[in-house]
Amino acid sequence: MTRKYEFTGETILYYGRTLHRIRRLSDGDVGGWIESEPNLSHYGDAWVVGKAVVYGDARVYGHARVFGYARVGGEARVYGDAWVGGDAWMYGEAVVFGDARVFGDAVVCGHARVSVGNISQSSHVVYVSGYVFHITATPDGVQIGCEWRDWPTWLSMRKAEAVALGLPAEEFAATKVLIRTLYKRLTKK
Repeated sequence: MTRKYEFTGETILYYGRTLHRIRRLSDGDVGGWIESEPNLSHYGDAWVVGKAVVYGDARVYGHARVFGYARVGGEARVYGDAWVGGDAWMYGEAVVFGDARVFGDAVVCGHARVSVGNISQSSHVVYVSGYVFHITATPDGVQIGCEWRDWPTWLSMRKAEAVALGLPAEEFAATKVLIRTLYKRLTKK
């Protein structure tokens, strides 16, 4: 196996876990923080940047990027050409793949799967599965389960209305965060 990176010797304590800073061997670029070598594949050009952390049984591979203050833990997977950045947090068995971009204060958890597929050169659709309902978002609006609504309707929806549509009350807050994140991403607002 050809090694892509090494530990710099610099460590931090992160919620009781010892994380190691990495350095790319090809050019000396100092990267982010991982708990152990299985967190970041030596194959492909996947990379953890800056203050981002990957820990537990999480894996980053392919051409994926984890950057900013992003945290990827548990058994989460980031692969393909996916990016996870900003203050995003992934944990559980969540998966971000393909050309997906997860930014801001987004939380992707549980069994959620996030990917992006091109519809045409000028528009995108995002599919999210792993929640109680599948979520499909486009620049025009969002479908959660069988319910299609425009962005303003979903963004202003109150908990009681969502529960009446069948969304579990305990998933309302996480779903609202996801909807706001998708809205900013797909409508560039």
